Amino acid sequence: MKNKKIKLLTVVLCIMALCATVLFASCGESLENTPTETTAKIETKPITEPVTEPETEPTTSEGLEFTSNGDGTCYVSGIGTCTDTDIVVPEKSPAGDTVTAIGNGYVSGKYTGFYKCSKITSVVIPASVTSIGYYAFAGCSSLTSIDIPASVTSIKLGAFSSCSSLTSITVAEGNTVYHSAGNCIIETESKTLIAGCGNSVIPDDGSVTSIGNQAFYGCSSLTSIEIPASVTSIGYEAFSGCSNLQYNTYSNAQYLGNSVNPYLALIKSNDACIIHPQTKIIAGEVVRFPLADP
Repeated sequence: MKNKKIKLLTVVLCIMALCATVLFASCGESLENTPTETTAKIETKPITEPVTEPETEPTTSEGLEFTSNGDGTCYVSGIGTCTDTDIVVPEKSPAGDTVTAIGNGYVSGKYTGFYKCSKITSVVIPASVTSIGYYAFAGCSSLTSIDIPASVTSIKLGAFSSCSSLTSITVAEGNTVYHSAGNCIIETESKTLIAGCGNSVIPDDGSVTSIGNQAFYGCSSLTSIEIPASVTSIGYEAFSGCSNLQYNTYSNAQYLGNSVNPYLALIKSNDACIIHPQTKIIAGEVVRFPLADP
């Protein structure tokens, strides 16, 4: 009986050993099949700055008329055969002369420059230009903006008169004669406002003491404007042709002023009138009728 128990125990131990062997073998195979952890390789690319396209110069207008001064310089005398609405004036004429002026006043029975070129909407003036002649842009009714380069040291009477669509006027930094403020061209030394537009606001900081002849002539888009107290004179036809400008009226006369003094300046009179007691300026074109005592 004892021998039988020993034999049975031996068989059980053998079976257990066999099971253990099978178990360890399967675990080893499982470990071999387990994927090993790998380190991902991250590619790095150098950071490059964004590419900035170089600015290109605008193409100059062709077909413009130029008149030589006989000294290697010339001025723009007319639109010629050019059909551009956005005009880019070249620094050199086709003949090789340096363009130093836009217009030269009244020559051979007509005003020169872009006088009454009603289709022009914008003009680029080169740095070679030093002068803008009498009525050079007068009647350019579609012109919306004008930028005066620092090189311009002479702007003649009526240069921008009757530019009814003009809403923006600027003078480049560094100009030694003129500056712009409130969409006005101001002769710096004399403190004279020489040209305005429909969006003009006359500075009230003392930089303007005079409004020049024909400064707002024909500016039909101008509907209101204040004359600051610093202004002491208003020239001839300064507001003539401003058909939509709202005036303050008193005794058959029309006035402009400010919130403190609406009757600061007598601009025009339709008949004999009594000047308002607060009036300090009489515009240049006012016909001075005999005045009654207020």
